[in-house]
Amino acid sequence: MRMPRATVLALPALLALAPQTALAAPVPFTSDLFEVAHTIPTLDGASARAMTDFERKYFVNRARCECGQPLRTELRLRPDPPELDPTKLIQSFLGPYCATAESDPKGQFRRCGQLANATALGYVEGFTTDYPAIFLASGLDLGSPSRSLDDPQTILAGTCDPGQGEAGAWVCAQTNTQAGCQADEFFLQPQPPRLQWDFMAPLVTPDDLTVTPARGGVTLSWTLDNPADIHGLRVLCERSDGKPAGNQDFATPDLLAEADGTHYFTQQNLCGDEPFLLFTTAAKPTGDGSCGDGQVDPGEACDDGDNFDEGPCRSDCTLTVSPGLHALDWDYLCSDHISIDETSVNIHGLENGVDYRFLLVAYDASGNPRIVPQVLHATPDASLEALPGDPEGCACTTSTAPTTSALLLLAALGLTRRRRRPPAATTTDTPAPR
Repeated sequence: MRMPRATVLALPALLALAPQTALAAPVPFTSDLFEVAHTIPTLDGASARAMTDFERKYFVNRARCECGQPLRTELRLRPDPPELDPTKLIQSFLGPYCATAESDPKGQFRRCGQLANATALGYVEGFTTDYPAIFLASGLDLGSPSRSLDDPQTILAGTCDPGQGEAGAWVCAQTNTQAGCQADEFFLQPQPPRLQWDFMAPLVTPDDLTVTPARGGVTLSWTLDNPADIHGLRVLCERSDGKPAGNQDFATPDLLAEADGTHYFTQQNLCGDEPFLLFTTAAKPTGDGSCGDGQVDPGEACDDGDNFDEGPCRSDCTLTVSPGLHALDWDYLCSDHISIDETSVNIHGLENGVDYRFLLVAYDASGNPRIVPQVLHATPDASLEALPGDPEGCACTTSTAPTTSALLLLAALGLTRRRRRPPAATTTDTPAPR
């Protein structure tokens, strides 16, 4: 097999002081000798882009976890390494508490997925691995036949259930006679900026939600005294027959577009039933099979865990809205991003004499959504006064009349066409259990 050019060029530096003389001991491995890069690859893996500071904190949400959103980590020894032992076995991992789990795999944390297991010489050329985002949050099942991040046979111990944390690359070199790496042998641990993951929806929602009909539209109002972790709001609406309202045209996010905290994400919107990268978990569902346990069981149309008869999911686990609206399908968007300092929004472009249902959705900076558990009903009427703003369908996210310049900007935004999600990657394996 032909040796990669990068390795060939590095051989003199590494072998010049290999253990062929006893003149000097090899330099110990330290974190500054390695380069680590976390990027976002395209679905076909052909290219990748660097994460922004915002994305290192907020890109990985629950939907991206459930969809197997691909992430990429590159790890290599810096050029012109010092007098290192090129035969030293170096192991590298990715996850939250890799050093602790490696020393005690049956303890609180499970062993992390492995990036590479090679001699120092192999790290000169470096290793690049694409893997599902869930590896940031979950270690491996004790019975997993593989540890590799990109091996379909690797079995995870955890799920995409609500939680928060941070992760990154961990590197160790064996320094004693004990097999594997112990906690004190990890010379590289995740350095800032670490990769953060957030699978938790906002803890609070707005209160005092009301809707007021107008000619060709409605006004939704609310109070939000303590926004906590809410980063933004959106309104979704449908006709009484369960179809999207129509004449509502709000841009939805491209899968790989730079994240900015102005969208929410669900598995259905992001990938449907076709994960981008497959993964397997040994974890079992946490529900008890009853209505209200937060799991949709056989015979249930919905189960939000906090079911409410006036909300989208009743206390008997039946729907008061269409499945698409309850699933927060982007086709039902009736507003753009609403900042947390706003207390009302005007929805234009509705048909007079038609009954509409409305939901308000809060989401955090990562895009995890939480529905305000209250379905509002209103019927626009031609006899009522028209709302200020563009009558062609833009949403004016302000509690006061917008200025002329604001109206011009909102009118321009109203021309933005809704972009559909790209097709999911085709696979032949069985998706991970949900």
